[in-house]
Amino acid sequence: MNLKLPLIADIHKMLANKKMTKNEGILEYYLAMKEIASRGAVEEDATIQYIIDGIEENESLKVSLYGARNYGELKDRLRVFEKIRKAVYGEKKMKECEEHLSSQRDKLLKAKRSSLDKNIEKNVRRNLM
Repeated sequence: MNLKLPLIADIHKMLANKKMTKNEGILEYYLAMKEIASRGAVEEDATIQYIIDGIEENESLKVSLYGARNYGELKDRLRVFEKIRKAVYGEKKMKECEEHLSSQRDKLLKAKRSSLDKNIEKNVRRNLM
């Protein structure tokens, strides 16, 4: 029987190349990476590093993940990381909405002023005739 098992180098390459996608939840990504690592004898600390490296995010947000010494600790830190991300991006999204609303309000006011100016001009012309 000649079963083709993946070489450890191939598993490391798969782990190094896997990145968390925008559609993937943080824990879903974590479990997918652990599953890949389980196909061979990949050390826990190496897998943790691959997991962190595959999260394409601002390093200042990822800093809390680097101290994880085992899977349980990493999982706990990933949950906190996810909450921080939601808070940061939720806040960012709110600012974008406020800026958009402010821009729309300014456009509306400008249009109303223009309309008022035209009406005043019309009335002045009528009164002068």
